[in-house]
Amino acid sequence: MDTRLLHQPTGKFRALLEGGANAGSTAAFKMVAAIAEVLARRLAAMNVKVIDLAGKLEGKAQAGGKEKELADLHRTMQVWSFSA
Repeated sequence: MDTRLLHQPTGKFRALLEGGANAGSTAAFKMVAAIAEVLARRLAAMNVKVIDLAGKLEGKAQAGGKEKELADLHRTMQVWSFSA
């Protein structure tokens, strides 16, 4: 899969959002909305996984099963993490 990356320095991006007299850049607001949409979907998916995991852990008596479920959750969280 091909990927395109846009690097926008924080200062310049904030300047686009603030926009001075014209109340901000439409492009900057669209970028923020797109990022928020992705994060909201990821949070919703993670909530489902946590609730599912909690239900599975309550029903299991074997420690090995719990460890695998927690390892799966940990892997999922690492995939979805963002670097600062």
